[in-house]
Formats: sequence, C-alpha cells, structure tokens
Amino acid sequence: MTLLLTSLSVSAVMTQMSRARKCVGQMLQQGVVNDWGAAIYALLVVLKLIGWSSMSFWSATHHTKTNTALVGYLVEDMDAKDRILTTVYATFFHMFSVPTTVTDAPVQLHVRKPSQPCVAFKDKGGQRAWILGWHSKEQFMAVTEDRGIPNMRLGAIFDLPLIITQVYLTLKGAHAFGLDYDMLMAFVFSLLCFTYRLYNLIVLVQYRCSFKNCLKILTSRSLGQVEQDGKQSRKYHIVNHKLLQQHFGIKMPADVYAKAKELGFGALNEVETKTWKDWVHEELQRFTP
Repeated sequence: MTLLLTSLSVSAVMTQMSRARKCVGQMLQQGVVNDWGAAIYALLVVLKLIGWSSMSFWSATHHTKTNTALVGYLVEDMDAKDRILTTVYATFFHMFSVPTTVTDAPVQLHVRKPSQPCVAFKDKGGQRAWILGWHSKEQFMAVTEDRGIPNMRLGAIFDLPLIITQVYLTLKGAHAFGLDYDMLMAFVFSLLCFTYRLYNLIVLVQYRCSFKNCLKILTSRSLGQVEQDGKQSRKYHIVNHKLLQQHFGIKMPADVYAKAKELGFGALNEVETKTWKDWVHEELQRFTP
C-alpha cells in the first residue's frame, strides 16, 4: 500500500509539472500572457513544490532531533556524508508520508517503551518472535501516520485550485491549452490524490483528537499522586506526557521533565525551546566536514 500511494503521489506531481512546463512553453512562444489561467497554474505548481520540499525537510530534521533527544544515537561517529544521506532519506519519507511502521520497525521492536504492550517469545523451532501492540486504534493511527498530516493539508490547499485551473484551461482557456493526454492524466491523478488526502485528513484528525483527549485524561494527575502507585505508573505517566509533547506540542510540566531527565527518558524540552537561529547554526555545524 505504501508503494502504491507513493507511486500515486509521484504520478500526480510529475503530470502537474509536465502540464506547467507546457503552459510556460506555450506562453513563451506566443511572447505574451494571453491566458492568465495558464500562468496561475504554473505558479501554483511551483509554490506547491517549494512548500512540499521545504516542509518535508523541516519535518524530517525536527523529528530527527526529537527522536535523538528521546532515544539517542547508537552510532555517534557519523561523518558529513552520512548525515546528509540520512537527512535526504528522512526528507523523502516525509515527502511521501511513509508510515513509521515501515521506516521505524527496528526501533519499535526494541522493548524500550514502558507503556507499550509487547511480548517476545520463541516458537517450537527456537525462532524468536515479537508481538507489538498499541492501546487503541486512535493511538496507532496518530503515532504511525503523523507524517501524513502536513502533506494532506498541503494537498487540500494546492490540489483543489490546481484541479479547478485545469478544468478552466480545458473548457475556457486558449485553444493551445485544450484537452489533451497530459491534461487528462494531470486531472485524473490530481483528483485521485485530492480525494484520498482529504478523506484521510478528516479520518486522521478525528483519531488525533480522540488520542489527544485520552492523553490529557491520563496525564491529569500530578506526578506526586502518580508516584504513590509505583514505578510503573510513574513511567507510564512520563511516556504519556512525552507523547503529548511529541505529537501535539504540549510541553511537559517542570517536575515531570526533571524526573524524565533523571530516569534517562530524554531531554525533549531542551530541543523544543531552541530558536530557529540556534537550529540553523547547529545544522551548519553538523554538516561542516
């Protein structure tokens, strides 16, 4: 399914770029912009590509820093080439909303999550097996599909105007922009992507709202009250606060953050409070050989 959806996204972008190139080529040949619909279409495609790539890059670097703060790198001697390749791969995964169940499987199969149901066992042949679970479908969707939200919003913003502009160019545009194979393919792929993304955006937003409300209920008690129930309840409380901050931007309370840092749960608050200037400076330092 991931390969099919990625192929659909690539097809939509490629057909839109092809149509935009033809629109610009036709206008340059004529020497004058006699159809503003074609100019608007080309401009929308350019803005979509810029927004798509920059948003994916920012999300990839943000999630990399967040996961580093929560877990920590096992390999610390990465050179500039490895860091660049890692960033490129992460950006690609965010551009096409690849689920974390595909990209983060090795992380999920390590028993490092005090609140996540999991079990390891061996079958009769001595082969090791794993079962990993989530507390609810809402949590599963919100955690594993979090990369899809930005792309779905971007698609809802740009794909619908692109579809409307394509219809205009076909019906009322200049004769050079009439119905042809490229226009038809661009319209079909754009419509499929827009319909799929809009539907999934509505469904995923509902799941995220339910998951957020559940986390707020689970973190409504104070740390002192939770510690009276034992160590496992305290870990569960910290993990739920981390999920709130990681997926919804709600920072940990000071006492919870201090306890999380003491127990080695990561210093996520320190990452979140850095300014964009600090972030740019650190990225330049990281990629300097």
